[in-house]
Amino acid sequence: WCLEEGGISVEAVDWVAFYDEEIRRRFKVSVLLRKLLNYKKKIITFSQKESYLACAFYPSPFQEAVILVNDGSKVRTVFGKGQGNQIDFCENPDFSYSLGLVYSAVTHYLGFEAGSDEYKIMGLSAYGKPRYIDLIIKNKNKLSSTNFRATDRFLSNAFAAQPRKADSEIAQKHMDIAASVQAAIEEEVTKQVEYLHRVGNSQNLCLSGQVALNCLANTSILRQGLFRDLWIQPAGNDAGCAIGAAFLLWFKYLGNKRHTDSKKDMMKSGFLGPAYSDEYVEHFLKSKKIRFRKLDTIQIPALTADLLAAGHVIGWFEGRLEFGPRALGARSILADSRNLIMHDRINLRVKFREPFRPLAPVVLAEMAEEYFDLKRESPYMLLISQAKEGKKDEIPAAIHIDNSSRFQTTKREVFPLYYDTIKAFYDQTGCPVLINTSFNRKGEPIVC
Repeated sequence: WCLEEGGISVEAVDWVAFYDEEIRRRFKVSVLLRKLLNYKKKIITFSQKESYLACAFYPSPFQEAVILVNDGSKVRTVFGKGQGNQIDFCENPDFSYSLGLVYSAVTHYLGFEAGSDEYKIMGLSAYGKPRYIDLIIKNKNKLSSTNFRATDRFLSNAFAAQPRKADSEIAQKHMDIAASVQAAIEEEVTKQVEYLHRVGNSQNLCLSGQVALNCLANTSILRQGLFRDLWIQPAGNDAGCAIGAAFLLWFKYLGNKRHTDSKKDMMKSGFLGPAYSDEYVEHFLKSKKIRFRKLDTIQIPALTADLLAAGHVIGWFEGRLEFGPRALGARSILADSRNLIMHDRINLRVKFREPFRPLAPVVLAEMAEEYFDLKRESPYMLLISQAKEGKKDEIPAAIHIDNSSRFQTTKREVFPLYYDTIKAFYDQTGCPVLINTSFNRKGEPIVC
């Protein structure tokens, strides 16, 4: 797909960069590349730790920054410093445990899928009290393990309760455990950030790794106030390492200069995946005998706003697929945030997922501060904000039980049709906020 999208043949590729030396050896990646693509030129492989540091720093808007990687894999915790086109490791004396694995261990104990369902624990944490935070922090090294049978046994003894079975009732104790691991992660992350601030000599911080997708922890870092600015890789999991490897080759290995403006990142707003032409879509609809109506682009915002205001749920499909786990307006389900019924309707009847899961909102960037108390943009939906006084009642379907919201801000210059649709809804209803949740069902990836 990359070759086709680039309009080139494999002969035009001078280099291939791969993100993990260990995986390259185990799966004979170089052999596969040469065999499947008939690729005959140079292959370079970096360590996964390097790739994680690179995907955090190189696409960021900063010319220099310190870097924090927290992952649930063998990478664990990595500190780094980026300057221009170079990245170096920072000493990491006291953080050998893995916050990602701690979170995954508790996720597994609570009956969810480790390595996949951690975001559910983040949502569930709002329903509990962090009664067990000290226990989790004290035993973080024991919980930094991929042997979930062993961590289940340990947690069973610690909590005096057997692991929850998948799809069984969620009790208050389970909610308290979720709240405890979330609070523990936030406390430990802020200690790491304090250390980086002390040794790093920078006012900018970049994040990647699976824990960088934990919006509550990210917001704790922001509220800590130690750094002037923060940038988070929106594909913070292993997927982002592919970007890191490409940048490592281009900047560090080949020595190309890197230019930044301290404002705009290099992620193209996350819209890096496949797109489909109108002709392709029309052919597909006709071949499947699906009813459709074709409109001029200028008609779409007002019509969609009418449908949303009338209580319809919209499947929104536009442009390039988002790169990373969050729907950002290319493959989204949109609905009226003012109608509380939409929360249960989307969770239970559209996406068939757990009723405790919150729904994220999208808001016009220039009006975000009227509704949310976090005074910064959130284009990648990686931060949490409390709703401002009185606003929860205006947009109840988009606000979690603890008055929080994992919100997205959008600007017209980034995604015009998406923005214009939200603006049309605002012009009609006086509300600049829509529900924006990923276009998928429980257990499935976002549609392409």
